[in-house]
Amino acid sequence: MTISDLPLVVWLRGDEDYCGDFSLDADAVMTQLGIKRSRLTQISGRELRVGRIRRGRYISPVYRQEDVEAYLAWTRATASQQKSASLVSEATAELVEHSERLSDYLQSIPDQLTTLLRADINDATLQLTVELRRVLGHADQVADQHRAVSLGVEDRLRSLITGQTELNAALLLQIQRQAVHLESLQKQITELAGLVRITRQEGHDAVASRSTFELELLSRLDQLKNALPKAKTERQLGRADSRRVKAVAKRTPAPVAKTDTHTAKKRTLVGAQSTKPRSLSKRIKAKIDSSMDKSLVSSTTASSACLSGAVSRP
Repeated sequence: MTISDLPLVVWLRGDEDYCGDFSLDADAVMTQLGIKRSRLTQISGRELRVGRIRRGRYISPVYRQEDVEAYLAWTRATASQQKSASLVSEATAELVEHSERLSDYLQSIPDQLTTLLRADINDATLQLTVELRRVLGHADQVADQHRAVSLGVEDRLRSLITGQTELNAALLLQIQRQAVHLESLQKQITELAGLVRITRQEGHDAVASRSTFELELLSRLDQLKNALPKAKTERQLGRADSRRVKAVAKRTPAPVAKTDTHTAKKRTLVGAQSTKPRSLSKRIKAKIDSSMDKSLVSSTTASSACLSGAVSRP
């Protein structure tokens, strides 16, 4: 295999015949080509043949002088590129000359600016002085107006404060009166509530006393009914009359014997008396009525006493 047949990336062990031709390292190639390491890394193995050999622990790139010269010849600028380079040189010279003229002009600018600025500052100072005097005069006028307005506002506020103080005093007095009135109303409401509670209690007591009075009256009526003699039947009345007649007949002497007609009439009368019911005597009725009246009066007095005690209770 000839050298021209080698690939763009050659791996070297150190015993090849052409190993000695790869004598340039990366720094030497960058110096000849005038490029940086990144560009050299980019073209190595693509546009420029590179050999890789182990040196210690690292693999280093090595180049041949013939390959570097061939790359330079391949990348040499054409005529148009040379013309462009000459144009760039001329433009650079003109730019340098223009820069020098601009520098001279800029050096002369401070003097001109100083003169112009001094004149402008003087004019501005005069105008500013006049304006300041006018502003100060206006400020004095405004201060006088403000002072007058402040005095008027102060007097107005003083009068308002005085009126408000009097109004507050009047309102406070009215509030105190209302408070006293409210306290009296509260006391009256409390008393009325106590009276209502007492009246309600007395009403309950009166109802209870009335119920007790009614029960007692009913019991007294029952007792009176039980104490009154029971009404007798006609048969019992007839028997009682016959016994009374017999008793009277035994107490009286025996009459003279009369005719049978008189005896028959007497028997007829005795039979009639024995069969006819006799009513209660007036004396018995009077006793019953007086006893009933006394019991009713005593019951009424007791109930009225209970009611009066319940009403007069605090």
